[in-house]
Amino acid sequence: MQVKDSSRLRYVQVLVSIGDIKKISSFAVPENIASIKIMKKLGMKYIKTFINKDPLGDVEALLYEREVR
Repeated sequence: MQVKDSSRLRYVQVLVSIGDIKKISSFAVPENIASIKIMKKLGMKYIKTFINKDPLGDVEALLYEREVR
């Protein structure tokens, strides 16, 4: 698990370094505890709960964001 977490963090660092990215956002369904833990490890903060509109069915989702600059 440690290697995957480090890889994800490095991925975000590279994205931020190559562009004019001011904020990163991510969302997950409330039941996806693993993704929520990763978002928190990346320093992302809970913003809101919303309904994600999808052709396969609408689902409740949690939005997390982090300012990077």
